[in-house]
Amino acid sequence: MPYPSVYHGHAEAIPAKLRRRGFARYLWSFTGTGRGIAGELRGRIKQQCSLCTRCGRVSDIAEVGGEVKQRGDDSYRYIAELKLQSTFCLEPPGDTLTRKSLLDSMALGCIPVVFEHQELDMFEPFLSAEQFAATTLFVPEAEVLGGNVTPSIWAIGTYGGKTKRSINKKMRRLQKLYPEYSALLEALHPQFSQQERWDQVKRLFPSPTPIFDILTRLSEEEVRNKQEALAQLAHRLVIGLDDSSEDSVRILLDKIVSNDAAANELAANSPI
Repeated sequence: MPYPSVYHGHAEAIPAKLRRRGFARYLWSFTGTGRGIAGELRGRIKQQCSLCTRCGRVSDIAEVGGEVKQRGDDSYRYIAELKLQSTFCLEPPGDTLTRKSLLDSMALGCIPVVFEHQELDMFEPFLSAEQFAATTLFVPEAEVLGGNVTPSIWAIGTYGGKTKRSINKKMRRLQKLYPEYSALLEALHPQFSQQERWDQVKRLFPSPTPIFDILTRLSEEEVRNKQEALAQLAHRLVIGLDDSSEDSVRILLDKIVSNDAAANELAANSPI
């Protein structure tokens, strides 16, 4: 199940569907601390955001400062307002590969920027890898840090899969969705050792690329297309508080029922 997001209402009223399309007040924003396994990446993001006039930020609030949330604190309101005013919301890993903030960004229509290839298909069955690619922007961690900084364990991690065939199938699928990073995805194949993967990644990204330069590669049409995809799909990651619309709970239950039906049919047709 996805993390609970900031929105729990009806699919037709989700902010991603209602917000204005196109570039927002801020080009990008980041709400978070510098802690976590991807601390180098988070530190780089915080530093660049503090120096960029087109980056929205909040400070001295419990959610961002990592402090215990106090009763009556307006942290979530400030964070939600910032995301609603941002075109891109950067979502680096923390103590885990993904974070709740990514789901908040989707619900609020702020295009999430993810940094680890393991996230690109981890939300199935709620979003397919193709749907995830349509609603987010993938920027490899190593592209931001460059080859002189050791990235997190995820940045040079490999693919999951039970067989070589399934691993190759996953790699080819992601290469089709992210052709600009085809060489990186091939370099992360489990046939290579961790050191070999890191050596190849360093050759691909010898120097860091500023986040602003990466984000401004996208045209307004591309931004609008991702926002429209979010408007149509973000509700699939929401845990709704009513039964009148499709949400992540209904999708999960339908998947369980479908799997049970398939298992029963297989058992009925088995010669044993």
